[in-house]
Amino acid sequence: MIKRPILSFSKERPTPQRVFDVIVEGNNIDLEIKNDKKKIVTIPWDEVVSQVEAAKAANK
Repeated sequence: MIKRPILSFSKERPTPQRVFDVIVEGNNIDLEIKNDKKKIVTIPWDEVVSQVEAAKAANK
């Protein structure tokens, strides 16, 4: 298993901001995001890709 932070390289901040972590375990990929109550929310990568593709299709 590998856990890596995903950073935002915005030009507005001199130091990249951590947005969420990606967890890679074999072929399984999840995103871990801390919500405002300091709880960790896990989102499967496949769900993210599916929703992004649906948004792209709706934009055409």
